[in-house]
Amino acid sequence: MKKKLTAMICALALAMAMPTLAWASNSPQKVTSNTCTASQGASLTVTGKTDDSTSKLVVEATSDQASNVSLSATQKIVGTFKVYDVPEGSTYGPYTLTFNVGTEYNGATATVFIEHQGRDANLGTETKTATVSNGNVTISTDGLSLVTIAVDSSTVTGATTDASSTSPQTGVDMTGIAVATAACAIAAVGVGVVLRKKLAE
Repeated sequence: MKKKLTAMICALALAMAMPTLAWASNSPQKVTSNTCTASQGASLTVTGKTDDSTSKLVVEATSDQASNVSLSATQKIVGTFKVYDVPEGSTYGPYTLTFNVGTEYNGATATVFIEHQGRDANLGTETKTATVSNGNVTISTDGLSLVTIAVDSSTVTGATTDASSTSPQTGVDMTGIAVATAACAIAAVGVGVVLRKKLAE
């Protein structure tokens, strides 16, 4: 009797958790672009979000530069790219831009000049800086754009490495399962208390 009652309560808890799992299955998907290498040597990969499984992010090398590019005597452009989505407007940010500029620039200060275009032109221009780590530079932005990256060779140290770690993303919200598991545990305790009272009587 105890096992049957516990099983029934657990089944009910799991049924209540299903709407949460169904919601998770409809959550935004990550979309990743192709990796494109510019003539100056740097490469770029972009990730964003989409609700359309057919959408794509595209990165193309270009000779154009972002309109806000302003270089010091020690800065060197290592790549310039155009980023857009297909169909237009089918993805959204925040977008993560990961540049590979080479380990020879480890420790250097990289500057990314961003000129938002098309549907995101209202975002204007941005200038972001980051330190080259393991040959990579990572920044985030809210719109698609023309991006130009420059590295300051005078700041190279060659000693910077990326020691950060990221938990794996499964794409499934486990909240519902956690709630159901907790409910089962509580139910089992409750059944035990009830049965002990009955035996005591």
